[in-house]
Amino acid sequence: MGNTSRKNIFELMKEKYDLVEEVVKIEKLLDEDMITTYEFDEKSGKIYESDEFILEDFVDEFLLYKWKHCRNYITYAEIRDVLNINEFINYCKRGYFSGDLEEIINYIEYILNIINIYETYKSECIDRVESNQFYDILIRNINILLDHINYESKKFESEEKVLVVEKNPAVTSVAEIVEDDLSFKVIEYNHHLLKGNLDRKKEILKALADKVEPLTENLDKQLASDFGFLLNNINIRHNNLEGKHKKDYIVNMQDEELEEWYDEAYQLMLLCILENEYKNNSQGKIKQLKKDMFN
Repeated sequence: MGNTSRKNIFELMKEKYDLVEEVVKIEKLLDEDMITTYEFDEKSGKIYESDEFILEDFVDEFLLYKWKHCRNYITYAEIRDVLNINEFINYCKRGYFSGDLEEIINYIEYILNIINIYETYKSECIDRVESNQFYDILIRNINILLDHINYESKKFESEEKVLVVEKNPAVTSVAEIVEDDLSFKVIEYNHHLLKGNLDRKKEILKALADKVEPLTENLDKQLASDFGFLLNNINIRHNNLEGKHKKDYIVNMQDEELEEWYDEAYQLMLLCILENEYKNNSQGKIKQLKKDMFN
């Protein structure tokens, strides 16, 4: 009898995935000409091909200065240098990658923001711009890599930012429910670079609390009570480190433990928003479905 456990070629192709190799592959794609510009010739009345660019060069030459977050940077090379991307890529090519997932995420986040700059502003500078198959492959391979490490990208048009965050269905659902400015904060809290940044996490929690507090009458009593307790007693709404709201237990708490409680409060607030959404929308729909089904 034959070997019934033989894997087909598609299973084998899916299994063969090396993160470092894929990073190097993505970097090679960035060296390919993938943007073509066209110009209109008034004399002939025709559009003709003008030039070809790698993605970063095109953004550098025509678009980077338009980006809300370009600050004092005038080239993508400067941004790469600040983010230590070239050093990271060299380590990957030589097989010396440390295994730190944050370095991969930073790299992918950088590329996605370059792509977003291109998509946002490409129509403002040249008569006509087109991307080729290398551009499509670049985006596809980035999405495959993110899926492999259980991360996803979130684009915020008004902020002109793309963030790479760990997949979290609750976070995604809440981000789709709340207003745009709060949606960004919901996603930002889940960003890997916010780990250890208690001040920023506190700011986001206070903004979330302002959204949740008016909903408490519509929530499960214990859930609402726990929300209020954390909001008022772990140095979010009130200064629990000194003054009339001082809590000695919080004063003596290590930052790592306080951050864990901040994260707990974050998850609790997401749950509050989702429960309110359920009671205001889904609960009534399900009740009507039951009525239609059994009456």
